[in-house]
Amino acid sequence: SNESINGAVLNKTFFNVRTDHEHVLTVAHEEFDANRQNLTTNKIEQIRVLELARRAVLTSDIGVYLGRMIVYAPTRGGKI
Repeated sequence: SNESINGAVLNKTFFNVRTDHEHVLTVAHEEFDANRQNLTTNKIEQIRVLELARRAVLTSDIGVYLGRMIVYAPTRGGKI
């Protein structure tokens, strides 16, 4: 996009593809790998939070349930 190209020109992070093709591929691979790791980390966190929520509600004792909700889901900023 224009925004990406303009940003690269301003930050001087552009490459000459005729002479720096290996560097272009290295940067692309590093960005791809970082994005893949970020997606994997986010997915693992989603699964962990879902499992935490499932465990929090699996009880027939209202006191245990309320205790878990106080710990896991405070008014603002809780995991579930």
